[in-house]
Amino acid sequence: MVEVTDGNGCVNTDTMVVLVNELPTVFAGNDTSFCDGGSVQLNAQGTGTFVWAPAGGLNDPNIQDPIASPTANTTYSVTITDGNGCQNADIINVSIDALPTVDAGPDLWVCPGFGELLLGSGSGTYSWSPGADLDDPNSATPTADPATSTVYTLTVTSGNNCTASDAMTLVVNDDPPADAGADQTICLGQQVVLGGNPSGLPGSTFNWLPGATLNDPTSANPLSTPDATTTYTLIVTSDTCTSSDR
Repeated sequence: MVEVTDGNGCVNTDTMVVLVNELPTVFAGNDTSFCDGGSVQLNAQGTGTFVWAPAGGLNDPNIQDPIASPTANTTYSVTITDGNGCQNADIINVSIDALPTVDAGPDLWVCPGFGELLLGSGSGTYSWSPGADLDDPNSATPTADPATSTVYTLTVTSGNNCTASDAMTLVVNDDPPADAGADQTICLGQQVVLGGNPSGLPGSTFNWLPGATLNDPTSANPLSTPDATTTYTLIVTSDTCTSSDR
């Protein structure tokens, strides 16, 4: 109320009301996380217009429920402005969960009718696909016995439910890999190592012909000391299958 008195001693009064509006309620949501390379949808609660900051990593900073895809752990603030122009803000922490490590192992070869141990590894729980020809598709190292060549995919799931995958090929063939190596030229009296890198699969047996000028004709990579131009043939046996190269 305001009271005014003039020079004649007359008095008059008037009043005014100052209305104090409550701040709008706002809740940015519970702290959340997502798997590296993915995204998470935010969903603020409140009535009014929304502005998120920082805007980086958001598909639209001016909506209630933007999709967040930051490249690092980020604290987002959301400010609500209501119809009276009053503002209030809240924050939410968005963190990035690392993907698990996964390695399906090297490509392998197997003779028809034989099984082969897959060599997977990783940090979490395992699932191989397809799993029909595996003795345990939830093991890191199941034994595979496919009828035909197959690409196996290993998926590892971490404790925070993030997943990562890797693939390998198991070749089913009557001819095991054999690599006698590239043609080479040496001077008389010199020595040279034969074979590829590798000459065949680990666990295979090797037989080089002719073997007279080799230090070990049953080695994967023997040392040769020929006294004349020589063509060497490598015979590789794996399981019950045999192939050759020269």
